[in-house]
Amino acid sequence: MIEYHAQENSYIDLRGCDRDVLNDLLEIGIQVKEKLGLMASPIQYDSGSRVYIGSIIGNLSLNNTRLIIGPKVPIDVGDPVAVVKSLYERTLKCSMGSLGSTIYFAKNSIVTSDELFIDVLATLFISSLSSALRGSKIMQYEEKTERRSVIKGRVLMGKQLSQPVLDEKTWCKYNFMSDNNVYNQLLYWACKYLSASVHNFELKRKLLMLSKEFTSKTDLLTTYAVKGMRLSRQFAEYIDALAIARNLYLESGGQKESGKAGNQICGYVINMERAFENIVCYYTNAVALKLGLSHKDQASIRFATANGNYDYDYDIRPDDLVSGDGKYLVMDAKYKVLSADNRYKRKPSRDDFYQMVSSCIAYKSPEAILVYPLTAKFPNQTWSTIQTVNGEKISIKSIGIDILGSNDDISNTIKAALQDSYLYKEKNI
Repeated sequence: MIEYHAQENSYIDLRGCDRDVLNDLLEIGIQVKEKLGLMASPIQYDSGSRVYIGSIIGNLSLNNTRLIIGPKVPIDVGDPVAVVKSLYERTLKCSMGSLGSTIYFAKNSIVTSDELFIDVLATLFISSLSSALRGSKIMQYEEKTERRSVIKGRVLMGKQLSQPVLDEKTWCKYNFMSDNNVYNQLLYWACKYLSASVHNFELKRKLLMLSKEFTSKTDLLTTYAVKGMRLSRQFAEYIDALAIARNLYLESGGQKESGKAGNQICGYVINMERAFENIVCYYTNAVALKLGLSHKDQASIRFATANGNYDYDYDIRPDDLVSGDGKYLVMDAKYKVLSADNRYKRKPSRDDFYQMVSSCIAYKSPEAILVYPLTAKFPNQTWSTIQTVNGEKISIKSIGIDILGSNDDISNTIKAALQDSYLYKEKNI
């Protein structure tokens, strides 16, 4: 097995490597693009002997090639293992509503006990499922047909007339509450799947104990059934555990049914662009509620029409929309580097800036916030348009959050930005 180690958004030097290794790396990128629904492959052949690794981290293998991609952790951050573990925990916690576009995981015999991601994933699943089971089990009506001494439900006259007249039992069809349903079977499957994947004995023990809470059947599990699951509100406490189980099944168990030719990647990968958006959304929602404001992610509004041809209309969809008293504040998360360093000055791209101006016009908002990862020389800058829109200049502010920092650090940064906005100030006049 040939191993390559890299960091996100960096290059790998392939001088002297076999052509098959290059093909494996490019194929890994193509499959990651497909699994996470990306616009382009995150692994690109640059020129000469270099391959560029985009905004992904993980541990992936294909054929005889293994690629380990780590996050960019500052040198002075302290214990790097603890920091990376914290990043995994935060990413998973904030991504429950969009796991399929944020992470991919398929069991890999190569993944060793030092792989934090699997343990973090299993720990989160155990915590979520244990908490849900303290409430009530997922029960659904199941139909049963049997011969009974006491009539229950509906008598099946056709079957009844076909049996001897003196037979004391009656054929009945009735519904009863049962825990043998696709949800519980999926949770059972996930317990067994993760227990076979983790190397930590205590996690393995807990997963096997949890599996005993469910029927040991998987006959109802198909890709179609799992994709189409719709959980009743009364069992909302199972949403997170089922989200993890569903993602694991569709990426691992379900792929056996797909009939795809060729080798498939194994291991795990995190889409850091999507993860960053999820983290910003999660904390913005929590902070907005505490400040008495409303929050909606991926809110959509019609921006421009094309003379009745709806296929050519333009919609605006900012990552985060904070509102209060009928007024709006637009926010967008960008997993890009901003820097005030004299050698590497970087400001928001034209596309990002124009996107915010368009969003402000669409929502009649004079302010917008662009959220970036915090860097050593981050430019906390505010830009104002020279011309007015609806009588007001549009103000666009950049803020940086440290996704490796504490929960309070992230919350306080977003809280300060919201409290400094016109939306909060006018609401509290």
